[in-house]
Amino acid sequence: MHTYQVDNLIQWTGTLAILGGLTLLAYRWLRRSSEQRHELRLKILERFSSQEFVALLETEGGRQWMADVLSGRSGSSDATEEGRRRAIVLTCIGAGLIGSAFVVHSSRLGVLGALILSGSIGLWIAIWATGRRSGPH
Repeated sequence: MHTYQVDNLIQWTGTLAILGGLTLLAYRWLRRSSEQRHELRLKILERFSSQEFVALLETEGGRQWMADVLSGRSGSSDATEEGRRRAIVLTCIGAGLIGSAFVVHSSRLGVLGALILSGSIGLWIAIWATGRRSGPH
């Protein structure tokens, strides 16, 4: 192998290791915060008296909250909100890869970032179209 190929291999390996490490850290943080939120909800549920519990279940929001607690979900079940979160993450990843491509002068990394960024743009368009369709006319 030539020297420039070894340097290129080191750059790719380092970049992928950093991205993988950051992804792992973000995943662990999100999982831990989700578990803590679920534990907190269960503790709050234990403090309800029977009358408060019945009053909670009589409201639509209370039933939704109870379903979320029992299923272990940590957030809203709104598909648009979930899509918005995914679009934000994909946009940041794509922009980060494009920025990294400029720093390390790697066209492949730039192409990968552009593909991810174009996927996030498609997701933003889908969110926008869904919002317009479900909004007041």
